[in-house]
Amino acid sequence: SYSFCTLLAPAMPYDVDAAEPHPEVYRTDDVGEEVGDVYALFESLNGELLRQKIMFESELRRQREAMGARITKLEGELEQREADCKSLQNSVTILGRSLDAITEALERVAPNLSTVTAPTPASNTASVKRGRSPASRGNSPSMRPSSPRGAQPQPRSSTKGRSSSVPRPSSPESRRSRTPVRKDAPTTAADRMGSGFTRHLKIGNNKKVNGAVPVITTKRAPAHKGATAVKEVTADYIAGIRYPSFLQSSIFPPEGMEELQGRPSQLPNAKLELQHIYGCSVGGYNDNVCYSDNKVVTYGASVGLTIDPESKKQDFCFHHSSEVVSMAMHPSLKIVATAQQGFRGDPSISVWDVGSKQCRATLKDFHEENVSCMAFSVDGMYLATVGGTQHLTLAIYKWESKEVAAHCRVSSDAVYGMAYNPFNPRVMVIVGKRLVKFVEINRVSTKLSLKVRSGATVKDYNLADQRVVCAAFTNADTTLTGTDSGAILIWKNEALSYHIPSAHAGGVSSIKAIVNRSDSAATALYSCGRDGLVRCWTDSSTLDSLAIDDAVSFDIASLVTDSNVSEQCMSETLRLVTTGKSPVRSMDVRATEESTKLVCILFSNQIIEIDITKLECPTLEILLQGHSALPTSSLQTNEHSEDVAFFNVVNKVATHPRHPILATTGSDSTVRFWDTVNNEQCYVLQIPGKGLSLDFSVDGNILAVGLEGGNNSKAMKGGGVVFSLSSTAAGKVTACKMICKLEESVGESVFCVRFDPLSKRLAAGGGHNRVDIYDMAQGYKRVGATKGHNSEVLHMDWSADGSVIQTDDGTPEHLYFAKDGSRVTRPIQIRSQAWGRWTCAYGWHVQGIWDEQMTPSSVNAVDRCPEGDLCVVGDSTSNVNLYAFPLPVQQASHKKYRGHSQPVVSVAFSPSSSTVFSSGADGCIFQWTLVRSV
Repeated sequence: SYSFCTLLAPAMPYDVDAAEPHPEVYRTDDVGEEVGDVYALFESLNGELLRQKIMFESELRRQREAMGARITKLEGELEQREADCKSLQNSVTILGRSLDAITEALERVAPNLSTVTAPTPASNTASVKRGRSPASRGNSPSMRPSSPRGAQPQPRSSTKGRSSSVPRPSSPESRRSRTPVRKDAPTTAADRMGSGFTRHLKIGNNKKVNGAVPVITTKRAPAHKGATAVKEVTADYIAGIRYPSFLQSSIFPPEGMEELQGRPSQLPNAKLELQHIYGCSVGGYNDNVCYSDNKVVTYGASVGLTIDPESKKQDFCFHHSSEVVSMAMHPSLKIVATAQQGFRGDPSISVWDVGSKQCRATLKDFHEENVSCMAFSVDGMYLATVGGTQHLTLAIYKWESKEVAAHCRVSSDAVYGMAYNPFNPRVMVIVGKRLVKFVEINRVSTKLSLKVRSGATVKDYNLADQRVVCAAFTNADTTLTGTDSGAILIWKNEALSYHIPSAHAGGVSSIKAIVNRSDSAATALYSCGRDGLVRCWTDSSTLDSLAIDDAVSFDIASLVTDSNVSEQCMSETLRLVTTGKSPVRSMDVRATEESTKLVCILFSNQIIEIDITKLECPTLEILLQGHSALPTSSLQTNEHSEDVAFFNVVNKVATHPRHPILATTGSDSTVRFWDTVNNEQCYVLQIPGKGLSLDFSVDGNILAVGLEGGNNSKAMKGGGVVFSLSSTAAGKVTACKMICKLEESVGESVFCVRFDPLSKRLAAGGGHNRVDIYDMAQGYKRVGATKGHNSEVLHMDWSADGSVIQTDDGTPEHLYFAKDGSRVTRPIQIRSQAWGRWTCAYGWHVQGIWDEQMTPSSVNAVDRCPEGDLCVVGDSTSNVNLYAFPLPVQQASHKKYRGHSQPVVSVAFSPSSSTVFSSGADGCIFQWTLVRSV
């Protein structure tokens, strides 16, 4: 190496012994030459340094790569050795514990054993003496072989820890020959399972054994020559299975079914067909119901839905994979467009035929995440859409060719609605939060150009605090818009002319104009709002100067009569308790020469049709019902939220054990009873909190309800309630009376309630990490409580004889308890127990619903059909899955059915196994028909 000292030394000679510098330093004629030499040397050394640096870095890089490769190789070898060690440890554990199990089993069955003793050389015979019951391990007369004839008894050993009555064997062969064995050793797997050679086993450190049941077979060596011939003994050792891998407890195959473990699964010999949907989507502001030629079109969850108003029969369109959020009707009234939410990609728009349900076009790859509203052009060639995230973009599709003809940004705030001007097809209006914009559409060659202008307001009216939610045109120059504050704004030539501040208390929901192509102005105007009123302006001369006094108004709640719906069904859902009003979510009008009808979606999750042909006596007909989208307390105060769509959850469905009646409960603090034959609601029960769980007694006369804990109700916080039911001969509920409250569960959520098959006990489990057991004969007095759960109890089933309970918790663990609440510590003892129902997500019978990519929250609900050969599963990916039962194989084959847009939280079979019901966080209840293969 070099240094700057050596570099400068030749150029500056200095005599360290002299007091003065060397005289040559001061020779000026040689300075220039010496400086040049110095620079040359410097350049040479600098080049050498760079070369050495490059060589050093190259060598360092090579050594790092070599070291990295060696470390990788060593890590691989270490992992392989660790795996080998674990495998060896598992093998040793299995062998050791199997020997312990065999020893214990032999002790338990000692009275039925015979002992075999090795013969002496003088006598080639052996005597067999039946032993007595053992008194203690290792010191038992039954384990002591008898002495052969003529042989002297051996002295007792005084060695500590060894039985004093058992002679020490002289060789391994004689030791094995003296082992007591059964003469009638079992020969089949079923026999061996009943012979007592079983024991609970944990493999390694809480590891599963490849999803299979390890069977350890121990073959006894025969006695040496001359001994009495005995049968070979095999002892099968059943190990507990932990599958899925995150399960914290072991499961065991029923007796005689071990050979089914791991066999290839079969698809179920049945399929599901959607028959009816209870409830629809009521969130947002955009129109979500409209008339086609002769049907009503709407959507629920991820399904397009058409309803025949006469027969109330439903048809379904399955072109979407996630929640449908907006729709638009084609001017021909035969084609509809629906758009789905795009959570992990571009939202897709499906244009489909109302009659055949065939998809005409799929539009995607433009908007991001969401399409908030849509509208077809007057001629039907174009479809205008607004979507996006931060900046909402207007796109106009030439939908048949799937081309975007024009697009532009319109707002950074939410957009709620849009409409084309039927009298001037080149103009459309877009409304939203603090937003009224007019769009002029011009054709340039084969493309379209867009000009966006904001509506001009007046000084005494400010849109800054307004949500404009709907719009309609009454002529070429006049536009009407409605706000969530209840005002109707009238715009003339894109400027605000005047407004009606209180057209609808609580907010305007929809404005519709009756337009005839041959006329130059609308012939009638209809508006509806959250006050439950429908206003009709039928005199065309008043449409340019609206006044409430000129409108014919009627209250929807006043149209409820005993002839169209029972009072029990409507008192808590159609109208509000305090105001007697029914808030309207959306509306459409169909006017013909014969009649004029309105179809409305209410926030109570109902679709109604009103015949207003005679305004003085309108009539109402209910087309669809569901759980209310908002709690009653929120509706009473006319609270308004942009998140109303997420307030409606149906947490539990339960079927009546004797009649085609379905009970459901959810976030609207009601229990609703449904006639599943006529697909109508027959009774509504108000409960003191949000419902989480339901169960009928065996006779169907008692209903238990589990409630959500927390501040959901002033009357009661969590816990459970028990009701007695009065019903007709057909099972329709006519009255409910509270029997008692389950006081021990108050304060906590009760996620599952279950009556035992003998109608003697009720079990309730939930957030208190236990199951409370109540005696029905003692007035629902608690007679037991379980201990052992480390998390909330989510699922629960009684055995067929009512003696055992199996439970799932959130840990997750699958545990067993006796009917008094004491824990069953050896589940293998009850592995052949028959179960009255199966709703647990864990267990040997339902291994196949899991795979290793799933988490404990992947499966929400399970139910086995009463016939026992099928089960249905609701999962967190919005699917309803049909399996053959049982499922002793991982990732079993199954049939998957879409329709829900949110996690499926509850499923149930009907008592006849002909129908399946499912519910989810989307607020809809699906009724599926089970069709078995011939």
